[in-house]
Amino acid sequence: MKKVAIYVRVSTDTQAEKGFSIDHQISQLTDWAISNQWEITKIYNDSGFSGAKLDRPAMKRMIDDCKAKKFNAVLVYKLDRLSRDLRNSLTLIEDIFKKNNVELLSKNEDNDLNTANGMLSFSMYQSFAQYERVMISQRMMSGKIERAKQGKPLATSFDTFGYHYANDTLHIVDVQAEVVKSIFSDYLSGDSVLTIANKLNDDGYVGKKSKWSTSSVRFILDNKTYAGFNKFQGVYYKGNHKPLISIETYEKTQEQLFLRQKKAYDKTGNARPFQSKYMLSGLLRCAKCNAVLSLSLGAKRKDGSRYGYYRCSSTIKHNLYSNHREEFCDLPSQKKHELESAVISEVKKIIVSKDDIGKKSKKNNDIEKIESLKKSSKKLDTQENKILNLYLDDTITKELLDKKKSEIEKEKKFIESKIEKLSAKKDELKKDKSDLINSIKKDVSKMNYDEQKKVVRLLVKEVLVSDDTIHIRWNF
Repeated sequence: MKKVAIYVRVSTDTQAEKGFSIDHQISQLTDWAISNQWEITKIYNDSGFSGAKLDRPAMKRMIDDCKAKKFNAVLVYKLDRLSRDLRNSLTLIEDIFKKNNVELLSKNEDNDLNTANGMLSFSMYQSFAQYERVMISQRMMSGKIERAKQGKPLATSFDTFGYHYANDTLHIVDVQAEVVKSIFSDYLSGDSVLTIANKLNDDGYVGKKSKWSTSSVRFILDNKTYAGFNKFQGVYYKGNHKPLISIETYEKTQEQLFLRQKKAYDKTGNARPFQSKYMLSGLLRCAKCNAVLSLSLGAKRKDGSRYGYYRCSSTIKHNLYSNHREEFCDLPSQKKHELESAVISEVKKIIVSKDDIGKKSKKNNDIEKIESLKKSSKKLDTQENKILNLYLDDTITKELLDKKKSEIEKEKKFIESKIEKLSAKKDELKKDKSDLINSIKKDVSKMNYDEQKKVVRLLVKEVLVSDDTIHIRWNF
């Protein structure tokens, strides 16, 4: 009696196709074997695996058993169930089945693989199967690209921190969104990735099931999703979701990430290129390419001072990685003390010309943030009540109730902490404005460095630097 093995397969793309289900294949092949009085030794089932490769669990077991001479024929419903790749199919036939005296029998094709005509027909059939697989892949790829162009996210198997996927878009998760915003804000304020991770963990890693690491913080900073984009195949598409940060904030963050790399540190001799302890840190941009200007400091002089100059980060990138200067910015280096003197001179002019500057400067949106956080806190109260009602209705267990309540309480504490910090910041801003109004009465050029820095950072939003001129964008 002929001993036969049954091999069945269906990919995730064809599971719904009529007549290709696993149960249907097994039923048809079993009836075929019984009608021919063949003994079925084993059924090998690769449900949900593509026919493009042979690296399938049941296929591997069948090959091993074939070499062990456990059967002398393999039954398939159609030849493309075995493989949709011509080279893989020929490898199975020539190197596995024929070498072990095993026949390949198809329920729906009648090919004698021991003849030249049979092998020719088989090769032609498998070529068409391979062509069909490639076309299916291309259609799927085209569909995904079209989906990306429509602003729909492609990675939907897990949620991006700060968002929840539903109905073909990403919806903001309030508490998590505040964490994301604080990460970008703290980084651009000069905090390191490690410092940010530690602060988040000190707050109880709210909205996250595990503690923050430097890599998870870095992943947030690298993720353009937060600026309103989706990524597919290395290309960014405008998303249909609401961004958590502006594209300007994202781009500025990427520039800072580059500047803080070890190679940049080693090349420029500047251990921390973004330090608010200097008057113009984070305020300077190149008028030619809009990149951030990075400060480099020389060795200490006898009096303890250090010579410094600013360079366009695009120029730094050229020095590190490229021999093609024309591809990058050619803005000359700018002396630190000359830039600071020029800015102080413009600040002095603007103070003299605007009497109400203290009232208009440094616009603050912290009040809106506080109100948004208060709304988020109310939503958490509603969630807590709903969970309690589910417990009272015997829908959830006491353990689940306690777990959910603990998570909500942690998020509420985080929100309260954020509100407290923002309120303190708002009060500090009022004091800063009051100090500024008093300082206007003084000559800014006669202030000490720290006083000048305070006035500059309250008044100046950005300084655009060209070869020999500057243009200031004010905070009012």
